[in-house]
Amino acid sequence: MNSRYIRSIVLCLGLLFTVAATPAFSQSFMSEAESNGFTLKKVVSDTAIATGDNFSYTIYFSIPAGATSVTITDVLPPAVSFQAISVTAACGSPTVSTPTVGSSGGTVSLNWATVPSGCSGSFVITVNFPNGVTCDGTSARNRVCLMGELGPVPVDFCTGYVATTAMAEDPWNIGKWIIGAGSQPGPCNKVTADSVVKYQVCVWKDVGTTGQLNIDNAVVTDTLPPGAVLVSSTCGMTQTGNVLTWNVGAMSALPMYNTQCCTFEVLYPSTLFPTGSQITNSATLRGTLGSGNNPCGEAEHTSNETCIEIKQVTSANFSKYVYTNGQPGCAGKYRIWLCNNGSLPITTMNITDTIPSSLDSIMLGTVSSGISASLTGNVLTASLSSPLLPTQCRLIEIEFVIPATATPGSTITNCANLIIPGMPPRQACATFTVNAPAAKPCIRKEICDEQPSYSPGDVFRYRLRVQNIGGLPITGATVTDILDPNLVYAGNLATYTASTWSAPCQTTSNWSGVTLTQTGNTLNFALPTIPASCQDLFYTYCGMYGNAGVPFYFIEFDVMVSDTAALGNIPNRFTIGGGTVTTPVTSNTEYVNVVGTAGFTLEKGVAADTTSWASSITVPAPSSVNYQLRFTVAPGSVGLRHITFADLLPRDNPPNDQLILGPCTPRGSVFDVNFNSIVSTTPVATGYNNPLSFAAVNTFTPAGAPGAMFLGGCGTAGTWALGLVPGDDNIGFYFGSTPLGAGSSATSVVNVSIPPSASEPDSACNTFAANAAVRHLINSTTINDVPVGELESGAACIHIEEGQVSKDTCFTAQVKSVTPAGVDAVGDCMYTVVLTVTNPTINPLIGWFDSDQGSVTPPTLTLPSGTSTQTLTFTDTAPADSFVCIRYGIIDQQQQRVLCDSVCFDIGPCDEEPDPCDSLRVIQAGATTTGIDPTTGDCIYDVTFSMQNNTGAAQPVWFETFAGTVTPGVLTIPTGSSTQTLSFTDTPPTDSFICIRYGIFDNNQRVLCDSICVDLPPCGDDTPCDSLINGVLDSACCEYDVTIVNAVGSPITSISYTIVGGTVDMISTAPCAPVTPAPAGSAGGV
Repeated sequence: MNSRYIRSIVLCLGLLFTVAATPAFSQSFMSEAESNGFTLKKVVSDTAIATGDNFSYTIYFSIPAGATSVTITDVLPPAVSFQAISVTAACGSPTVSTPTVGSSGGTVSLNWATVPSGCSGSFVITVNFPNGVTCDGTSARNRVCLMGELGPVPVDFCTGYVATTAMAEDPWNIGKWIIGAGSQPGPCNKVTADSVVKYQVCVWKDVGTTGQLNIDNAVVTDTLPPGAVLVSSTCGMTQTGNVLTWNVGAMSALPMYNTQCCTFEVLYPSTLFPTGSQITNSATLRGTLGSGNNPCGEAEHTSNETCIEIKQVTSANFSKYVYTNGQPGCAGKYRIWLCNNGSLPITTMNITDTIPSSLDSIMLGTVSSGISASLTGNVLTASLSSPLLPTQCRLIEIEFVIPATATPGSTITNCANLIIPGMPPRQACATFTVNAPAAKPCIRKEICDEQPSYSPGDVFRYRLRVQNIGGLPITGATVTDILDPNLVYAGNLATYTASTWSAPCQTTSNWSGVTLTQTGNTLNFALPTIPASCQDLFYTYCGMYGNAGVPFYFIEFDVMVSDTAALGNIPNRFTIGGGTVTTPVTSNTEYVNVVGTAGFTLEKGVAADTTSWASSITVPAPSSVNYQLRFTVAPGSVGLRHITFADLLPRDNPPNDQLILGPCTPRGSVFDVNFNSIVSTTPVATGYNNPLSFAAVNTFTPAGAPGAMFLGGCGTAGTWALGLVPGDDNIGFYFGSTPLGAGSSATSVVNVSIPPSASEPDSACNTFAANAAVRHLINSTTINDVPVGELESGAACIHIEEGQVSKDTCFTAQVKSVTPAGVDAVGDCMYTVVLTVTNPTINPLIGWFDSDQGSVTPPTLTLPSGTSTQTLTFTDTAPADSFVCIRYGIIDQQQQRVLCDSVCFDIGPCDEEPDPCDSLRVIQAGATTTGIDPTTGDCIYDVTFSMQNNTGAAQPVWFETFAGTVTPGVLTIPTGSSTQTLSFTDTPPTDSFICIRYGIFDNNQRVLCDSICVDLPPCGDDTPCDSLINGVLDSACCEYDVTIVNAVGSPITSISYTIVGGTVDMISTAPCAPVTPAPAGSAGGV
């Protein structure tokens, strides 16, 4: 902030104001407080969150001008782990202290030694509950505190508490399986002919990296039937009695996946477990959740129960599946599986399969080792080439193409037949329905090189992925991506194809024909044809990684986070539709986490104009000045909206005058200032007023604002209403919900009046308060505009200084008309004098009028700014006059009269009928040659003259001369003073001096009034002296006015003068300024 706008706040001697800190508003996610002009607000991003997920504390603050030793402290709860901090520069660069990244608890502090200019800012602390060791329901409850000094006033206050609850669950599971045994139907589904059974026990956690608990001192136990013996294990398992124990130890919840398994063998002696014995058991996991230092309870999980029967069984599982999208022209695949689920090896088998003749391009695909298979025409035959052991499986694949002529809606069924000696024949079938051919997009949206968060102004890159997994080409389709309003398209378009979903992002293109049409945030990409590739596609799966069987098509472009973006997770997705894509398909929603800090500064200036803003001004009283209220969004800040100004003009609590916000100390004003008018607002703002003294700003809730915009106001009276009118004492402005970006300003310029009662050395110092809001996007959908922290500007002061009034403060007057008004009681003639008065100042002036030749009433008039018409009455006291002058001037602050100028005019006897000729007078005239009449050779001149018409109406005037011809012969002379030009042709004989008679019309008869006489220069032989036209002496103010018209045709570079009987007091020129002004006291010069 420019220092010229800063004025310190002076505390009255022996009087100290303090205001108790007041938490004014609190919710579970937000708490705010203020004290002595300082404000604090704490907003937590989540009130409940999974362990391991980051959440943030946003602290908004405002610091008044002149504060020192300011420290903001946030003691983090020991349950959270510090991750990062982001600090605004709105108040300058503070000294920042933080815990080590990843450490638990600790203190975050920001310190400013001095804050010479008031400011408002914010900082963001990112933390999390450590995953794995934070118990479910753990609460992190904390607040933020501020200490500092404002002059002699110590400040120490805190917000209320905000709280966040941790969510964590027990993710651990245990499972038990029998390995290498056969299968059979029924509740005991495993069989073996061996007395040794192999088991596997696994402990694993649910997939994920957040919201889970570690397990410590984990132990797996498995109780065997009596007589069973542990033979071996891969995990150091031990047996005590008939209980097996596996000491798993600690397992972490931090990895995405975490599994530990143990394989072990158990002997079931045949003497104790003869053929037909069924053996069941299960395993149990026990352990401590969390950690040994912070236990979160005990975990106990029991696995599924296993059952195995001791017997000899020959058995097989036979199945057939079909994989195809079912569209004509597309490929497909049959898969035949044979698995030994008995307890004895299978050494002989035969499979036959007649593939439907309605399919084309039938061929063998993958065939497992151990099977001998052949395809003759459309008939498959297969046999074993090696024994199929218990639990082993073997595969046969048959590939085909659905003919283009296949009828949509028809079904195709195919069965395979199995023969194993000693088993009844088996059959396995697969059926699919022929689908109508169609294009089928598989799409996904992602961010290249995605970062944990982005700030306003950051640029990132979107990638749109398209595949065609259908049976027809995608033709005439359009990809439409409507960017969120918080994002801005930044170009750098690339389109390309690749063979894998994981192809790196790039800025070069190899896929041509994509055409972009942009309308605001709507991006339409017209796509070229994407052919069908279903001949290579057997699975129609479309997921996160697409479908590896067909080509990948990519569209990439850059996007910028808007300078005015909301804070939160910004969603975006796209659709594809049109052409052969008859039903639009929508992609996944991709989220961008936007974070940022906020801040602003205030400046208040005062000036007589609208450019020379300063922190103080010295002016006379009465007068008026302009205030500028300026709000600037700090560099690097997020966009601010709902900008609100409150300006309580001096004196806001008569006869006292106090700050608008705490600490409510005096502003030092001893006279009142009143609102006159709005000069300008940028951007457009709505005006508000509060009519009561000591107005309450805490009730200022503009229409459209998220709520009351101030909480620390000193005033307590009244409410705010729309509109501003002259004389208002308390004014406000609301700039609406449109955001203002970093570095931008909102300004209001108002004109205010200073009363006549103000006198030297009185002063009035004025501040204004402001606040704004930051937009948060809650759960990616809910908009929440949060006020950031009110602030009061430095003072702008008006000082009164008495002194002489300069000529620049004078007004000017011209006679518009003079008419007789009868006689007074003693017989003196009275006249009505109408004047055109121009007041060049922006304030009203008190003008006086008098004359040595009679009396003037009224003797004083209040003259508004600008041009106005004023009426005086002049009484001509004895002796009677025919020519009268009235002096005029202004009354200064000391009530002294200051002479400005005089007006002079002719008057006639008041007892005679008024003669219009008396109100027509030529003041000055001159002639310049304009050439020679080409026909007669006569000289032609322009005769220019100034004429005063005081008749009160426009007057037709005739002109003629005996020396030649005058055109026009009649002119209409307006009221007041005007300049007129006649064309005169000098007919023989040639003249050097002429007179032009002029007069008026009375009942269509010409009445002679007077003559205009001028010297004529020789035709075509002008001299510079001929251009000096009639100097007129104003005897009332001793001024000699000379009008110079250059008719020579070349510049006049110097003029000499000689004064007889006097000397120069002052010479002024207009519009040209002299290179060498005439020195005062001289009687002549150049």
